[in-house]
Amino acid sequence: MMVREFRPSDLEQVFGLARASFDEEYRPDAFLYFHGQWPQGQLVMVTPDGGLGGFIFGIRTTDGQARIMLVALRAELRGGGLGTMLIKDFESRAQASGCARIALELRHSKRRLMHFYQRLGFITVGMLQSYYSDGEDGLLMEKPLQWNI
Repeated sequence: MMVREFRPSDLEQVFGLARASFDEEYRPDAFLYFHGQWPQGQLVMVTPDGGLGGFIFGIRTTDGQARIMLVALRAELRGGGLGTMLIKDFESRAQASGCARIALELRHSKRRLMHFYQRLGFITVGMLQSYYSDGEDGLLMEKPLQWNI
C-alpha cells in the first residue's frame, strides 16, 4: 500500500468510499474544499492494483491545530494496520507544518473506533451534544503532537 496526497482525479473513488462508509451525507465538493484548504492534509491509500484503499482528509486551524475531518478504509482492509498507517502519515504532515495537536470528532456509538484512536494516543476531551444530523452525540478527541516543557 502506498499513501500519497489526494488528487482531484481521485474524487470519484473517494466519494464512493465515503458514501459506503459514513452515516452522514457529504457532497463531492466538500472534498475539493478540504483539498483547497490544506493539500498536504488530504491523503489517499492506493492499493497495489491502483485502486483506492482508504483516505484521510483534514484541515489546519488558525490556532495551531490539525483537525481530522474524515477517515475511511475499505471494510476488507480494516484490522491490518493500514488505518494506523494513514493516521501516522497524517500526524507526520501535521507536525511538519507546525501543528501542536490533532483533534477529531466521532459518533458516541462508535466505541471500537474510539478505542482505536485511544491506542494511537488520542484522549477524549469533550462531549458534543446532538452533534450529528440524526441527533446522536459526538466525542471530541485530541492528541498532542508537541509538548510545551
